[in-house]
Amino acid sequence: MTKHTCCAVSSACLLLCSLHAHSQTADTLAKQSGVSLSIETQQQDYDLTSLSFDQPALAPLATMKARINASSDIKATNIKLNHWVNPHINLFGVIGKITGEGTATLPALPGLSLPDVRINADGTTYSMGATAVAKRGKHFGAATYVYTAYQPDNMNTTNDSWSLTPTVGTITPIGIFSLGLRYQQSKGNYIGTTTTPLGEVNANIGVKNKDHNSWIIDYRTPLTDSLLFSTSAELGNRQGVRLELNQRF
Repeated sequence: MTKHTCCAVSSACLLLCSLHAHSQTADTLAKQSGVSLSIETQQQDYDLTSLSFDQPALAPLATMKARINASSDIKATNIKLNHWVNPHINLFGVIGKITGEGTATLPALPGLSLPDVRINADGTTYSMGATAVAKRGKHFGAATYVYTAYQPDNMNTTNDSWSLTPTVGTITPIGIFSLGLRYQQSKGNYIGTTTTPLGEVNANIGVKNKDHNSWIIDYRTPLTDSLLFSTSAELGNRQGVRLELNQRF
């Protein structure tokens, strides 16, 4: 994990320790609507779907895209609105600001070794989705679908992704614990740069996520009658951490 991911994990652990002594039963929040603020990190790998350069001397690399390793390391700050239509359906919309970068490791050409292509991943995301919940006693199952459109700051294009996460969980006196398996598909185009003996070269890179599945471990607990804290960790083929405060009204 990166340094900022490790810091986020440490912060989450410290905060959870302080919450346990003060939390109440986690299913007592009855207010139907909410607005939340969250920060999250994510690292994942990609396969290239297309590659081109504005320097003709690098054109042979376009035929080697299967040998190019690409990855991203981002942080997002999100504002989310959600509403419980009934006890079983929650609808939500999210706007987020992304910061971070991606890299693509280029293979060597005859007589020419190139540094990584650096991709500025800064941009804005717009998401919408729904969660369906079925509860029996202190146990529950849920499924969440999310569609996200991503607008990079340095391109006049829109990338998109979607995910589906079935979840099982339990309600305890110290909060709600759940485990989910997320399936995600994402694709998009990005602009990157690399430095060559001929100067700085721009690359147009098309990508799709290499791995589709990851595990989501989630914990939620109320801080007051109308303020909810939650945190989650994403593990497996993608890695990340999320911290969120949700004000109910």
